Amino acid sequence: MSTTTVVIGAGPYGLSIAAHLKARGLHVRVFGSPMVSWAENMPAGMLLKSPPSASMLSAPQRGFTLDDYGRAAGEARLTGHDQVPVETFVRYGRWFAGQLVPEAENVRVLGVDRQADGFHLKLASGEELRASAVVVASGMDGFAHVPEPLAALVPEGLVSHSSHHAGLAKFAGRDVVVVGAGQSAQESAALLYEAGARVQLLVRGGGSWCSARPRHRRRIGSRTRVWAGPGGCTAWFTMRRRSASCPSRRDCGW
Repeated sequence: MSTTTVVIGAGPYGLSIAAHLKARGLHVRVFGSPMVSWAENMPAGMLLKSPPSASMLSAPQRGFTLDDYGRAAGEARLTGHDQVPVETFVRYGRWFAGQLVPEAENVRVLGVDRQADGFHLKLASGEELRASAVVVASGMDGFAHVPEPLAALVPEGLVSHSSHHAGLAKFAGRDVVVVGAGQSAQESAALLYEAGARVQLLVRGGGSWCSARPRHRRRIGSRTRVWAGPGGCTAWFTMRRRSASCPSRRDCGW
């Protein structure tokens, strides 16, 4: 069986691409479970860095923004610099898929071979097919890396990657070390603290997270989001009974 285009992956990019290709009249098959990586590999309670206006899937026509989803689902409208919970984003993505890409198939693609007349694909279902074009939008699944010196501790349950945890409640009352200085590390440290863990964040090198005094701060519940100045950064830190928005003013370049 031949098909015009295959899209591998049903996350935000795969769903958006598929919607646009279908709108152009192409025959498209999409392989993947809609938003599954966001639902299963992101920690519960995570908040997107992007504001609502920048947290949308691309559609070929109007009516499929995050705000449109909120109205259709009867959820509270998110505007301005409101934070978008990952759970809301997952529901939005699955609503988008149901409206524009309902034919997405929850089947894993095992192999893609380029041939003279296009591409040959093998699926976990046993099906084989040809396609004139293949779009790979499979995200970062399968690329989690644990440094070799720590890899031996993985089987013992003492070391894991941040993408391995959708819920962090099991770490309540435990001592947890988070290694890294990026968004994933900082958000994980904040969420672990909120889940009741005793957290230490280890960073290699002596650089600071922010290179300039933040221009704006806004308190949202137990957290404050920092919008940094020129060449700055965006960071989340837990604010329970604390007034500083970083571990120390020196760390944020204050």
